[in-house]
Amino acid sequence: MTVAATENRPFVDAAVLQAFENEIGDPVIAREFVQDFVGIWAQRYEKFAAAVARRDKVAALDAVLSIKVTSLMLGAALLAEAASDLEALLRRSDMDSTLAGMPHLLACGNKTVEVLRAEQL
Repeated sequence: MTVAATENRPFVDAAVLQAFENEIGDPVIAREFVQDFVGIWAQRYEKFAAAVARRDKVAALDAVLSIKVTSLMLGAALLAEAASDLEALLRRSDMDSTLAGMPHLLACGNKTVEVLRAEQL
């Protein structure tokens, strides 16, 4: 799936993001979490990319799971799905397909960060 093909679905579900804030109970802490997610997106992706390049399955799984879980917390289902797809490939030790899927993860993550900046920061 390309990033363009996801236009009919939001990159960030505002209802999930609001539920996250409600669950935290402090809008300042919730906003800081979002800011941290945005601020370290590039690092998270680079950590994942480096692990895949080294063909380090354990490190790649750790990095992609971090992306998936935090994305779900913030209502970024498209990014979480992209990460989940790569997780499945990694679990099958299909590093070549994982590598091929990385541009989609990056594009989806970049768009998600853009939306979060516009909506929350």
